[in-house]
Amino acid sequence: MSEPYSIPVVVTLQGVEDFFNEIFLATKYQRWRQLYAKDAELFAAVHRLATCCYDAFQGFRIDKESGELTEIERKVLNEANSFARKFSLKRRMFSDATDLAIYGDKLYTYGFESAKGVFALNDVPIFNTIVVENKEQIETVETAYVIRDAKFYVTNPDGKSDEERGIIPVGKILHIDLNKSNQLVQDVRMRWTYGIWSIPPTQSLELMLLWKWNTIRNDMLWRHRNLPRQQHKLDLTTFAPDKYPGTFPEQIAAAKQAAKQHMEDYAKTIIQPSDKPLEADQGYVTDKNTEIVVIEPSKGAYTAADPVVDRANQAIALATGISQTFTGAGERTFAGVYITSEFMMKEAVRITDQISSKYLELVKKHLTEKFRNYPNEINSLDVRIRVFLEKDLAERIRQAAIMREMSSFTTTEIRETVGYDPLTKEQEAQLPLPLIRRSETLREITTDELKRRSAPSETSPLPKYPGEGEPK
Repeated sequence: MSEPYSIPVVVTLQGVEDFFNEIFLATKYQRWRQLYAKDAELFAAVHRLATCCYDAFQGFRIDKESGELTEIERKVLNEANSFARKFSLKRRMFSDATDLAIYGDKLYTYGFESAKGVFALNDVPIFNTIVVENKEQIETVETAYVIRDAKFYVTNPDGKSDEERGIIPVGKILHIDLNKSNQLVQDVRMRWTYGIWSIPPTQSLELMLLWKWNTIRNDMLWRHRNLPRQQHKLDLTTFAPDKYPGTFPEQIAAAKQAAKQHMEDYAKTIIQPSDKPLEADQGYVTDKNTEIVVIEPSKGAYTAADPVVDRANQAIALATGISQTFTGAGERTFAGVYITSEFMMKEAVRITDQISSKYLELVKKHLTEKFRNYPNEINSLDVRIRVFLEKDLAERIRQAAIMREMSSFTTTEIRETVGYDPLTKEQEAQLPLPLIRRSETLREITTDELKRRSAPSETSPLPKYPGEGEPK
């Protein structure tokens, strides 16, 4: 910075100015990461979205209408879930959803061997990574040509050798994207690509967030500078030039030097006698000729920063799909929470499906090496995604009860409404008998009027089950 600021302004202003100095020297991915790390509203929105994706991903399942799983299907499912635990796919879902919201893409490189399957899964830094169709394109910076067919990923294009450049064939890359189809996007070297990279929410927010932070910086400077100041008026008549020897110019120079030294000594001994400034309730000890006055700030026009900051925060909610209600800045009415939570979960499910579909591709490739002779069982593997929040579970159960009463849905469809797999024969045998032996009416199911009976009523005997009461 050009000049030092007093505490506590120095910490905040230094941080903001360092942020601006760094952000314009970085790649677009590094800029977006800085915006995410510095802006609390954006951080909260992305964090909430990633948390919902983490909660939505429930592992793998066998897509089967009904019936018990076969022995091979059980083995396929167990191996898939073991793969998920080994590579912490649940934990990766949170970080991958975060990266998609910030960068639009997430890259992994994986190790694969025949008969062994996938044995390693490692992150690939995206900050300087480019995609080329051939190795000759690594050193070119041709902006007119559009790269369409990804053959190699290069993590360090400025390297001298292939090893330093970190060249990875496309077959060893797991590329998770947010929306790369039909997108014309510039890479970190400002070269055009088509259908390779995605456009994240942070790209549309970049200018708005820079405006927001520049407004915050100006507001800090204004509030810091536009404060009442003390002026200490010292009596300098004792430093008249005629009291010093020499020629007239020498007398003036000597008088100025003496007066300057006097003011410096005064400042060190009276205004700030040590490294710690005087507190507001501490007074000064001066001679009777010293006058201390307070200079009020000039009444200039000031535009408050709040409208600009609020507008930027609203833009964050629009771009990420996370209402300000969930970041702590919006109104929290019941209707607002209900409607926005429904939309937030739909957005989280969409991103979860986008990420988990790539997980599924990798898992199936791994299972193909383990179960070569069972392609149908491998293809039946699917991802389990929970499409509702915990608060909506009771409503889901109520919907399932209505579906059962309508007699138009299978047991499997009813269970899927609540997020459960089809029943196996063992589970069917363990199902408890209903608490009451009659058909509940739709009105009773959808309200709180369903009464639990401890014994049959004498006035309205219940019908017997077939075979009940017959001699065994």
